[in-house]
Amino acid sequence: VLRLHTTAGYTRDVTPDHLVYEHSRGFVEAGTLRPGDQLEWYRRDAYGEREFDRGEVAQAALAGWFQSDGRAVRQQGSVTVEAMTVNDEERRWLGAAIDRALPDVDRREDPVGEHGGSRHLRLSGDSLGDFADRWGLLARRGEAEVPATLFTAPLPVVAAYVRSVFQAEGYVRGGDSTMVGVELVS
Repeated sequence: VLRLHTTAGYTRDVTPDHLVYEHSRGFVEAGTLRPGDQLEWYRRDAYGEREFDRGEVAQAALAGWFQSDGRAVRQQGSVTVEAMTVNDEERRWLGAAIDRALPDVDRREDPVGEHGGSRHLRLSGDSLGDFADRWGLLARRGEAEVPATLFTAPLPVVAAYVRSVFQAEGYVRGGDSTMVGVELVS
């Protein structure tokens, strides 16, 4: 039996052949772990039922961003998605997620305001319809819901979605007591 210690303070006892999810290598036997490996909790009905890829994580991140701080519209069968970024760091992050998850879409970016840090992003293309349907992006603001696919998704997929929602609409308030929250219409 091996005892695993994580930097987060967790301890787990497992056999050397127990499958664990390591961030860069996927499922590996616990006996092959090395100091510094990053373990992730892989939430599925049956562990190892399917692998996920970074494209799925990127899709979840985009879905959270577009659902909270963007809009998707279907006109004459074609879907267009629009969103805003407020600085170069957000623009680079969003661009990398689009490159990974939706490489076939057409992308247009326009500066907003006089200072040029903010950008208006517009995506269009055939693959956007399936993406918008899968993630519920066409629902109106008051009807938007957490996508059903997240309820059985691997933790990295869920985390990517939640991280994007928080980045787009989250806040932290200090003072006598700290409050962390997300303000959404839905």
